[in-house]
Amino acid sequence: MKGNKNAKRKITFPTVSVEEAKALLEKETLSAYGKETSLRVLNGSAEKRTCFRVNTLKAMVEGVTGELAAVGLTPTPLPFYKEGFVLPAGSESALTKTACYEKGEIYLQNASSFLPPLVLGAKGREDVLDMCAAPGGKTGMIYALSGGTVNLTACEKNTARAEKLKSNIEKQGVRATVLLEDALALSPYLKFDRILLDAPCSGSGTLNFSDGKTCKTFSEGLISSVNATQKKLIQKAVSLLKKGGIMVYSTCSVLPRENDEVVQSVLKTGEVSVVPLPKELWEGLPVLPCMEGALTVCPTDIYEGFYVAVLKKEK
Repeated sequence: MKGNKNAKRKITFPTVSVEEAKALLEKETLSAYGKETSLRVLNGSAEKRTCFRVNTLKAMVEGVTGELAAVGLTPTPLPFYKEGFVLPAGSESALTKTACYEKGEIYLQNASSFLPPLVLGAKGREDVLDMCAAPGGKTGMIYALSGGTVNLTACEKNTARAEKLKSNIEKQGVRATVLLEDALALSPYLKFDRILLDAPCSGSGTLNFSDGKTCKTFSEGLISSVNATQKKLIQKAVSLLKKGGIMVYSTCSVLPRENDEVVQSVLKTGEVSVVPLPKELWEGLPVLPCMEGALTVCPTDIYEGFYVAVLKKEK
């Protein structure tokens, strides 16, 4: 039987070596930032220390840190988020054996990915959409920061990832409607007060040159492909926002063409404006140059390379 000629084909890219990935990242960051800043990015593309957040739907900070101290774990609080912590290198295995981990009182999550839910600011009975939600860390954090009050919808098009999303948010005590659907296909009649678009990206901010698995898909073909998807997704997000609504666009990439340029593609329509991020948010964070009001985090041993911009629907 012949297959459906109209069926979508999964795009695949050739596997690349660590050396090829490093050369491409160097080329891209040299062009975007210059030699000195490019070197900072390359030096930060290494193993990350374990970070986690206390799930305030189930526990208090003092209780969790006390339990961890009892088993010899001494996490350090992050400067911008009082429920976020970083552990000494090599501590993840011990952390995952604790009762607070098993009960969903803590959630392992890179420090940079705490930023989007924080700046989204969902509260009250607002209708909130997490467009590309799996595996559910940011989804759970959005709900926890609202005190469990928002009407939360989480969208994921991949079946296996959607199941992982459901499992993770259930363990965290999150109530949300999970849609197994491509966010681009969401009904135009749906409207939301706040939207998080943590867009699929090249992962340039997550590369670890000592681990070839993190580098094997990082290619020019991947960057071009995700860039086209990012622009479609951000346009869709704007169309789903209520007038006066807020959306956050984020990626784990440090490349301006996946970040500033995507945001600028919708700014020129006049439908949205940039809501400047508060200066105190990035005090102490390792930052890279980007458009005014947005934030790009430089990768380090603690932080993934990351981008965040907040937009408001004007009309």
